Amino acid sequence: MNKARDRLWTFFTSAAWPVAGIAADGPQEMSRVSPDRVDLHFFMLWICLAIGLVVFALMFYSFYHHRQLRDGSATAFDENAAMESLWALIPFAILIGTAMLAVRQMMSTGDQLAADVSVTVTVDQCGGGYGYVVDGVTFAPEDGSVAGQVMIIPAGRKVWLSFSASAVSHMWSVSGLDWGGVNTVAEVSHESWLRADKPGIYRGQCSPANGTVDGIKSFVVDARIENEYAQWVKT
Repeated sequence: MNKARDRLWTFFTSAAWPVAGIAADGPQEMSRVSPDRVDLHFFMLWICLAIGLVVFALMFYSFYHHRQLRDGSATAFDENAAMESLWALIPFAILIGTAMLAVRQMMSTGDQLAADVSVTVTVDQCGGGYGYVVDGVTFAPEDGSVAGQVMIIPAGRKVWLSFSASAVSHMWSVSGLDWGGVNTVAEVSHESWLRADKPGIYRGQCSPANGTVDGIKSFVVDARIENEYAQWVKT
């Protein structure tokens, strides 16, 4: 009995090591939304693990307690409507609760009205161009300027992005931000958003290899503190 218990303990502790290392293996995201998304993912993972442990514990207990070696006889009983209803309502309640958490997370990421800055991103074979809408005023940096090739955003603010492409398909992706990337397709518009809670330079690259030039296309996001961003807008 002790050997079986030791083996079970070894199995569960060894199985927990990969789960514990998952959170530390991913890159550190510079926004609150991405950690919230990861927390929700692991919350769901622990719920599934707890459900599995309870179900298997009850199953193995039934195997052991009602085995034929004990010379037990089956107990005669009628159907229990209350227990059957409870057994059906528990997973339904878990499903509704987790769905509400997921919907709330999705609504927080897709609220365009809460955006502080809107940026139109036009991707072509030569790079990316950016047009800004700040306080209802639309402006575009001059060609060849730093802002024409680097997206400048205020740190800690929600930035709504509208993507379009004038050439082949590209993947607009910047590591360290909230989302895995947006596919830009010619004549097709896409929308997404980002927020960098910490000032700094964030760099990304076009994921699909579209030839020797397009495959190494780089994207740069410059997140500035509030007063530096306001000064840049004025200039």
